[in-house]
Amino acid sequence: MEFGVACYAALFIIALLLARLERSWRFPAYTLLAALPALLRVDFVVHWMVSIAGPSFITQENILSWPTAYFMRTYGTVWLAKTGVTLTPQAFGQAALRGIYFAGAVLEAYLIGWWERTDTRSVVARIALPVALIAYGAVMRWDLVGIFAGVVFPRDMVLYVGIVALFGLWFCFKRPSNQSAMIASVAAFAGLVASRLLLKMTAGGYPIYYNGPVVLAFLLFLRPLVPRIGQTSRHIVRSELLLCLGCVGVVAFQSVRLSADPSDLVTLQTDRGAIRVPSQVAANYRAAIQFVKDKNSKGELVLSVPEDTSLYFLSGQECPTRIFQFSPGVVARAK
Repeated sequence: MEFGVACYAALFIIALLLARLERSWRFPAYTLLAALPALLRVDFVVHWMVSIAGPSFITQENILSWPTAYFMRTYGTVWLAKTGVTLTPQAFGQAALRGIYFAGAVLEAYLIGWWERTDTRSVVARIALPVALIAYGAVMRWDLVGIFAGVVFPRDMVLYVGIVALFGLWFCFKRPSNQSAMIASVAAFAGLVASRLLLKMTAGGYPIYYNGPVVLAFLLFLRPLVPRIGQTSRHIVRSELLLCLGCVGVVAFQSVRLSADPSDLVTLQTDRGAIRVPSQVAANYRAAIQFVKDKNSKGELVLSVPEDTSLYFLSGQECPTRIFQFSPGVVARAK
């Protein structure tokens, strides 16, 4: 739901920006008209779902994040806090502390790449600032990866992109230009898509479903840190590539840290094919698959709870209900 709302909101923002640039609603109207077939398809699906059991069939049973859904009323506060939407003074205060570190890193990049003065005070500033940033990270109890990620993969990345979007929109309406419109539209779309990750952007877990546009926008907005005056195109590309590799490096380290021990991987052979998994997982799945097959041979069906859909696939049984997820709060009470 959030992704769809973000797409249509971004489309509306783009139409406003185009109207401002063209000083006419004709071209934006054509843009919205081009999106009309997709809007009609969505409207058809919504109408079909409402016809099944009324509006509550969508809002209460199929959209977990709807404000009045059972899940949100029961677990919403905890869940939103876990995913990064804790809109409290304390949360924004902690984000501001992390922002100081990021601002210091940006300042250091400016001193190294753009500041041409070579007097003693300037040299000392270039050396002292990284030391201060490392000390700051230590005080915040970050490990080395956290200190590095605070620059190229900050936890508050969505917030930063959102701030750029607001400034971009203001600047575009103040002084319209193609560049300002592009920056504003990219930042607005990325920020809207990942708004649920406002203060908790991470390289793994829940954010991976939303953070792609945000990472792209963040890297685009870091490009001005790369010096261009008097530099060859090869040097500029290498510097930009270094920023990208730094961002990917944080994700790669997270992936390695979460990966299973290679020495403990075994082959799980199923009717669907083979897969490499930890030995304990293989033992559990072999037992579960055999259990499902034994019950199926007797004409019985097995329901996997709370949400292990892979068991249905690997055992060759279809899910016996239209609902495959039974995590706490997902299914409305008494349904």
